[in-house]
Amino acid sequence: IMSTIDITKDLAALFSIQAKATPDAVALEDEARTLTYAELDRETQALADHLRRQHGVGRDSLVGVLMNRSADYVVASLAALRAGGAFLVLELAYPSGLLRDVIEDAKPSVVIT
Repeated sequence: IMSTIDITKDLAALFSIQAKATPDAVALEDEARTLTYAELDRETQALADHLRRQHGVGRDSLVGVLMNRSADYVVASLAALRAGGAFLVLELAYPSGLLRDVIEDAKPSVVIT
């Protein structure tokens, strides 16, 4: 049976629904740690609150994410969405000049490293 996805909800809303439905299930795992949906929910909400309060992130805001692919990368990206913004993937492999140009052009509210 095929699952139905509610396309009227954004990723942050769909995540919240899943976190409430399966709080103790493993949501995310990398080499360093494993997070349940409840833990991932708490971490992303705390960072989203910080992004809103300290950096003014909200609708139409862009949050740069400059880090290795990891659990923390997912937390940062999802927190940007939960704060109401969007996230900008900034690759660590970019030459410094390119990275600077991308940041200058995109003008993110904040860059998470």
